[in-house]
Amino acid sequence: ELRLLPHRRPIDTVVGAPIAVPMVSEPTDEEVERVHRQYCEALTELFEQYKTRFRVPKEATLTFI
Repeated sequence: ELRLLPHRRPIDTVVGAPIAVPMVSEPTDEEVERVHRQYCEALTELFEQYKTRFRVPKEATLTFI
């Protein structure tokens, strides 16, 4: 049977709290790095909080590349 659409699979999504970022016309590298660090920390917290709910092993860690 020819299918034009891929197999259906559930997509699990978790949404965290918003990160307040002030409007800056020309942010410094330090300001960008600070917000990026906040974002990565928030993603890590969400991953740790919800990983077992989505059948990810407890010992799994999140790695940013």
